[in-house]
Amino acid sequence: MQVISARDAAQTSLARYENVDRLKQMRSNIVGDTEVDSVALIAEGGVDTTVLDQFSQTIEHFLVELSFPSQRVFFDLPRRDIQISGKPRRQNGKGVRAVLHAAFSLGLLQFTADHEKPHPRLLLLDSPLVTYRDPMTEDDVQLSRSNLNNRFYEAFRNWDDRLQVIIIENRDPPTWLPEIAKVESFTGAGFGRAGFYL
Repeated sequence: MQVISARDAAQTSLARYENVDRLKQMRSNIVGDTEVDSVALIAEGGVDTTVLDQFSQTIEHFLVELSFPSQRVFFDLPRRDIQISGKPRRQNGKGVRAVLHAAFSLGLLQFTADHEKPHPRLLLLDSPLVTYRDPMTEDDVQLSRSNLNNRFYEAFRNWDDRLQVIIIENRDPPTWLPEIAKVESFTGAGFGRAGFYL
């Protein structure tokens, strides 16, 4: 039994090293063999601005589908973040920031798939719509008056089936969602499925 445990531990460790080597190779394919700090690369403007514009348009497309109040997206190189209609993302209330974070992550997932760039093709979003229900700023108030809950999920009707998105949400999804996605309710009790981890 100890031999089997030792063998399994050795195989797990070996798999980790192989994974590190694979990730290094993927990074090398992107930036070459020179040691480059990706944060410094972006800060110095070493990223093609046309690529950043294409990425911004992918995020913008998602916001248009949501009928988000402000939609024009720009990538702000010095801040390494997005601006929506000229307003930095961080200057919004927490509800709007959460929705914009989800749009950024979904945009990155779709952009990497469209341009065949490395990405695990899996995204986990934790409660992207919860914070906008308790508005703190005028932007949050405007967003909370919208039908964002339905439109957010509606955007997945024609979602790219190469990409998997897991959304953990603390509010009830639309009743029609099981038509297009697997919906699992966590009961937190001794019946049904108690939680994400069983």
